[in-house]
Amino acid sequence: MFLIRTAFWLTILILLLPATQEQQKEVYGTAEAAVKDLSNFCYRNPVVCLQTKTAFDTFTQKAQFGANMVMDFVKDFDGSETANADAQPTRRFSLFGNKSQNTLNQNDADPAWSGPAS
Repeated sequence: MFLIRTAFWLTILILLLPATQEQQKEVYGTAEAAVKDLSNFCYRNPVVCLQTKTAFDTFTQKAQFGANMVMDFVKDFDGSETANADAQPTRRFSLFGNKSQNTLNQNDADPAWSGPAS
């Protein structure tokens, strides 16, 4: 499958390459005009560029927040639980907050069945 995909993309690339010097000059001229047009885009459309910058800043802030959430999650489960099995972890990661609702009473906390008496 890899060879078929590679052959396909190489064929597309070869078809897009210019065959003569005139075609090569035309391709270079078109590329140069496109780059020049893109470099002046923000001068012609300042509102669009400002909105794009705002959207990119929001995206960056969300990405940083998500990365911090993942890092906190990884730090909470760094293997300290396996080192001391009797110790209870002091903090666990939760998307819904760290407050306990304390809705269990003693009967709920007791095990339902403990096996036959020996």
